Amino acid sequence: MKLSIITICYNEKNIRKTCESIVNQSWQEFEWIVVDGGSNDGTLDVLNEYKERINVLISEPDNGIYNAMNKGIAQAKGTWLNFMNGGDAFVGPMVLEQVFGGNRTYEEADVLYGDMLCRGKVHKMPDAVEASFFIHSCINHQSSFIRAALLREQGGYNEKYRIAADMEKWVLWLKNGRVFRYLPMLIADFDASGISSSGSNLMKKEIANIIAQYYTEEELAADQEGRTLCWTIKLFGFFVLLKIHRKPFQNIYWVNLFGFIPLFKIRKKIK
Repeated sequence: MKLSIITICYNEKNIRKTCESIVNQSWQEFEWIVVDGGSNDGTLDVLNEYKERINVLISEPDNGIYNAMNKGIAQAKGTWLNFMNGGDAFVGPMVLEQVFGGNRTYEEADVLYGDMLCRGKVHKMPDAVEASFFIHSCINHQSSFIRAALLREQGGYNEKYRIAADMEKWVLWLKNGRVFRYLPMLIADFDASGISSSGSNLMKKEIANIIAQYYTEEELAADQEGRTLCWTIKLFGFFVLLKIHRKPFQNIYWVNLFGFIPLFKIRKKIK
């Protein structure tokens, strides 16, 4: 089996959109695993309409997003994994044909990632990602295909993270020399109403913890991208005395004398 598609959901009003995008793929050499958190709103009724195509259907309470994903990983038999969760969808019926059709094997790659559509806007990913990319950005989980062995050998996602466990794995794998390959195509229509898009304090705290765990002070200091100018302090209304920049997910403030000479930085804890 080349591919396992894992769909997790709970009381998902747009679950039919997800199901239709999967069953209508022109390339069907995949298994489909659905992990439902015990929905009670009719989601299961919709899923049962597709039961002849679903290889594994689990419906029971879980302990969060990544606990549900880990249940799916435990059932998966594919070489590659894709997480097309409730509310998300492939952008068209030819996506999997373009990625896996023919004799495409990607033996040199560990992670395949492509572009995503979100609220009608195309979000293009970089042609190559370096570790510093994840200090201020991320690739889209739904628009990626992960070599299953990476997750199986590590026991799945770290469930101590409620929202950002996939980001932790991206950083860990890249720093361990795993190969990320860009696919120059739109893959997923991402549902921006989910918890990972909420911008919650929990998400910010988890990302800050991941950055603190995997990046050195030297790497953070060297990374300029993603900083925003917060304040400029001027003498006599025109002479720049201090400029203060901030990087949100790190919650670090840089203070520069005359706007360009580094003085010091302050790290504020995210509550």
